[in-house]
Amino acid sequence: MKKPLFIGFLVLIMFLLSACGGAPKEEEGGAAPKAKTEYQNKIKGAIDNSNKLLAVYNKSVDQLYTEELSNEEFGNMMRNNIEKSNEMVRSIDEMTPDPAFFEIHQAVISLMNNQHQMFLDAVEAANEDKIKKNDLRKEYLSIKTEQQKIINGLRTL
Repeated sequence: MKKPLFIGFLVLIMFLLSACGGAPKEEEGGAAPKAKTEYQNKIKGAIDNSNKLLAVYNKSVDQLYTEELSNEEFGNMMRNNIEKSNEMVRSIDEMTPDPAFFEIHQAVISLMNNQHQMFLDAVEAANEDKIKKNDLRKEYLSIKTEQQKIINGLRTL
């Protein structure tokens, strides 16, 4: 009778020891939960800032269609976006996230650079008086699609 009790006691001790591991466990992606949350928050902040710039761009394109803005005024609006966008690109480039976030971070870098290029192209078109409103709209939709893929990716980290 002592032998089954002793075996049960050993199993219980083994179970407790394995459940009380010392280091925090990593998630499937390989990053600690704190690193994951911090990264998600930084990227969400960058996307919020991105959306502010995109809202200015979208409204300005609308105003081009309705002729509330001239090409020159549109170019000036985009020049303001370029300064802010440049700062965003630089801050994303300077990040050194956990290697578990490599793929999504590459997508974020690509998004921010594509968005920045969209603003540069818009200013160039305005300077040369060669604005194609339909192309501006297509670029906007492309950036928003890319952004949504990243947002969905952040949810599944």
